[in-house]
Amino acid sequence: MAYVGTATLDRLRDDVDAREEVLRQVVLDRLVEDPPLGLPDHVIAAYNFAFRTTTVEEISDHAIGGVEHPPKGSLLGSCSARRAGVDVFDASGRIGLPHVAFPLNHERS
Repeated sequence: MAYVGTATLDRLRDDVDAREEVLRQVVLDRLVEDPPLGLPDHVIAAYNFAFRTTTVEEISDHAIGGVEHPPKGSLLGSCSARRAGVDVFDASGRIGLPHVAFPLNHERS
């Protein structure tokens, strides 16, 4: 997917009055163009982040609790969030949307 334009990024960073409106439109456009991975029995959340040093990809590791491959059939496995994609807005990778899938069923499989 193409990066967000420089003028739009500047408005997101610098124009407090327009930020919410611009952000809603950017998120809507990008979700329509490239929806996150759908997982059965999960709700998908998209978060907007703008970091100075950390990348959106790095923070998505923290959002899932740091457990990429929990033991099959474990309570940890049934309760752990999963990555559902990352959409970066620029080449730095520090602005964008990590998508996180949260399980709806918190029981042992």
